[in-house]
Amino acid sequence: MSHDLDWLDEAGFIFQTAVRGRRAKKGRAVLGASVGRGQQTSGRETTLAKLRRVVTRKPEVMVKVSGSARGQRHLREHLSYVTRNGKLEGEREDGTVVIGRDGVKDMVVDWWSGRGAGERKDTRDTINLVLSMPSGTDRKAVERATRSFAHAEFGGKHDFLLVHHADTDHPHAHLTVKALGYQGQRLDPRKGDLQAWREGFAEHMRAQGVDAEATPRRARGQGQKGTKQAIRHMDKRQGSRVSKWKIEQAIKTVRQGDTTPGQGEPWRRAAQERLRKTKLAWSTLARVLDGQGDADMAIRVRFFAESFPTSVVTQRDELVAAVQGRLAKSELEQGRSK
Repeated sequence: MSHDLDWLDEAGFIFQTAVRGRRAKKGRAVLGASVGRGQQTSGRETTLAKLRRVVTRKPEVMVKVSGSARGQRHLREHLSYVTRNGKLEGEREDGTVVIGRDGVKDMVVDWWSGRGAGERKDTRDTINLVLSMPSGTDRKAVERATRSFAHAEFGGKHDFLLVHHADTDHPHAHLTVKALGYQGQRLDPRKGDLQAWREGFAEHMRAQGVDAEATPRRARGQGQKGTKQAIRHMDKRQGSRVSKWKIEQAIKTVRQGDTTPGQGEPWRRAAQERLRKTKLAWSTLARVLDGQGDADMAIRVRFFAESFPTSVVTQRDELVAAVQGRLAKSELEQGRSK
């Protein structure tokens, strides 16, 4: 039994995520729930199932807070955008179907009239979520999963508008949640909430027969996200203010010739240590599984651990490399034109 507890501790470290909610107690979040001494068997089987999905690289769900609406005009613009100006059908929390420009307009009036008295102008009226799956995922399964997720998470607490989009390769849905709840409570998500939503969405996808996961990037040996989008907007100077600032800093770094990663930076040392410990935990799991006679799973886990990078590659590193590549390409083209 003690071996199982040690084994679960290793898994707990790998899948450790931010604690959900502002008032949540400090603790370790493993698969959405802690594994105590009375749960060793079910916890072990659940964790094994998760390990199999992760090391065989099952599709990862995405749940992103895309922004929020502040004010009546912004609210109208957002709802018009997600419904494609009323052309797409939306579903509210009570099952009401919203369709057409008039339907969108009526919903804006309804939500705005229910705004709390004395609210500040900059108060968030909505929390806008995007739930998506990789290309090739069954779209109907995604529709069913996003619907059941929305009702499980917000049903009876917050009104919402769910709209399914089919205009990209990856099936996704826009879930606009009214920040002010039915009982006057406000939705104010934290980092832990976002991970809990990812895990919840993955569970609903699995209920639809799609083997999906929601593991933290750290558990997969990956660094910060969002670099590809920033690089995509590099030439056009588009994207958020943060993306623009990061790109400008990367260009400045290259021009100054300071492109060597600063190994002495505290945050980089901490990230490198997390990577080392996570890789060690995966390797330890492989040895434990080997000792328990699960050779096939041990091989998969060991191979997965060996695929981790040897050093941390940050968003800054990737942006600097992209800028260097663009400059080198530009210089080569200029040389050919002479």
